[in-house]
Amino acid sequence: MTDAAARFRAALADHRAGRLDAALAGYEAATRLAPGFADAHSNRGIVLAQQGRAEAALAAFAAALRARPDHADAEVNSALVLAGLGRADDAIAAYERALAIDPRHLTAAINLGLLLLAQQRLEPAMAALEHARQLAPGLAAVHFAQATVLQQMFLFDAAIIAYRRAIAAEPDHVEALAGLAYLELETRQPEAALATTERLLALQPERPFTLELRQRLRRELGEFAHDAADNAAIAARLRGGQGGVGPLLLMTAIDDPELQQEAARAWMAALGPVAPAPALHPRGERLRIGYFSADFHDHATLRLMGEMIAAHDRTRFEITAFSYGPASDDAARQRLAASVDALVAAETMTDAAIIAEARRRRIDIAVDLKGLTTLTRMAIFTGRAAPVQVSFLGYPGTLASPAVDWLIADRRLIPDAERKHYGEAIAFLPDSYQPNARRREVTARPDRAAAGLPEDAFVFCSFNAPHKISGEMFAAWLRILAAVPGSVLWLWHDQARAQANLRAAAAAAGVDPARLVFAATLPQSAHLARLGLADLFLDSFPYGAHTTASDALSQGVPIITRAGRSFASRVATSLLNAIGLPELSTASLAEYEALAVALAGDPARLAALKARLLAAIPTAPLFDPLRFARHLETAFETMDARARDGAAPADFDVPALAPTGRP
Repeated sequence: MTDAAARFRAALADHRAGRLDAALAGYEAATRLAPGFADAHSNRGIVLAQQGRAEAALAAFAAALRARPDHADAEVNSALVLAGLGRADDAIAAYERALAIDPRHLTAAINLGLLLLAQQRLEPAMAALEHARQLAPGLAAVHFAQATVLQQMFLFDAAIIAYRRAIAAEPDHVEALAGLAYLELETRQPEAALATTERLLALQPERPFTLELRQRLRRELGEFAHDAADNAAIAARLRGGQGGVGPLLLMTAIDDPELQQEAARAWMAALGPVAPAPALHPRGERLRIGYFSADFHDHATLRLMGEMIAAHDRTRFEITAFSYGPASDDAARQRLAASVDALVAAETMTDAAIIAEARRRRIDIAVDLKGLTTLTRMAIFTGRAAPVQVSFLGYPGTLASPAVDWLIADRRLIPDAERKHYGEAIAFLPDSYQPNARRREVTARPDRAAAGLPEDAFVFCSFNAPHKISGEMFAAWLRILAAVPGSVLWLWHDQARAQANLRAAAAAAGVDPARLVFAATLPQSAHLARLGLADLFLDSFPYGAHTTASDALSQGVPIITRAGRSFASRVATSLLNAIGLPELSTASLAEYEALAVALAGDPARLAALKARLLAAIPTAPLFDPLRFARHLETAFETMDARARDGAAPADFDVPALAPTGRP
């Protein structure tokens, strides 16, 4: 054994010096001299792995374990090789054996947690990482991994604590700072999120997806001084080919479909190559449609399309909903479950598992309802869940990827001049792209005093999310208030800092700050009830009201909008067309302001508009989910027919059906 030990020590020196061939020869000599020399077998396996000889490495680790079954390092090194080969289950078993041998093996605990996380086995992953945290409570990597698991479990408050622990252990941990900023935003802590984002940018001034986040947070806090500079920096990043700009937040900043297309292209390209489309499934008796979303619960998406899904002709269409968002059993989810052939709870499934399930179910057309928004899982589509793939409703723009064949839109959303900035073929619906419910749960309408509004004032409102409101738009609203004596502006800003900043801006513009009224957050049914207290809804720009706009129209409140170049800026234009009030869509900020002032000063004209709106609600296409379902079904059948004919996707218009009336 003395000669074997000497050979081992010499090989170890060669190994540490990077002389792999010499090290390998030395370890092999040691094992020939002492076949039961477990460490020599194990180190020989490490060299073989470093040389890319995975199977030989695994044989060496197996020899080490035969010589010494309690060799925890050999199990761990074997697991590393197995994971590299894609044999995740075998790697997990090896890490578990290592921990059974040595419960204090930190590498085994951490790597086991990370592998389980990659498989979306979140609870076991959390258990393994908690074990690692007990072994090394000051290790930032463990806290960061725990935060990642907790975030994927939708336990955001706990994830925030874990991210903060990672940062306490490693103050410059930029990935932990990025994760923390995102969750502080999601949990309505914009002041904290802005501070975290500023800290992140100080460490990495060129960090992708951060400039537009900072702008969003500034707007949430009513801080507009940097708007123009932020827009210029974001545009320069895209025009310079750097990518790294969040496409959704870009829409709130810059009305430029070309830049939006570039941002989406870069985002989708980062997911990797698009898989080949699977072969067309044999045509069944019914066309199989799969809807994919994280929002199959009490959420705007399901409020809009719930009745439309229920109206699908189930004799001709088989409907499957794939839900990968937070688990829920609320009333909206229960209604959906009753409206579809199958509801697949996919929140703990990997992207690959969801793709496999969609193919097992022979989905003909996969419909993405998220796009590049919060909780997106676009890898399901780059991995090709179905032969035909469609973007619908959730994302107001192009995904700029061959993963998506079609985009559901209408002719008001995409002007001919901007068509070239959309990578998908377009299925143009005849009314609006947005489905809507006929029936909404609405509580009794309060009086104005109960809502904090003056009884005799003209009430302008805008219930758009605060980050949609730019400095340019807020300045326009203040000019409108100045031109309409006694009017007030009713906003949804629930942050004290934002309210103070907006009131200060009003005072600086010569408008009494008391004329800004801030609405509290209410349940949806109570919010709809109070909406009817407003006289006129003022849309934001360049990202206008979408669900918020149809909510206002459903309660008889007319909307003035400014249509720009982008899809996101033209949704209210689409809705107004479908309700019969196209004249409320303007083409410029000056026209927008003039129309708002004119309507506020002409009670008879405004009353006539409201009367037209109220008369239209029962029969207008905008609130006809059965008609919408038939139009969408025609679109699906056209897409499927083209695919079965071997024809490439191409634009088409869905012919209009007659209104169905109330069901």
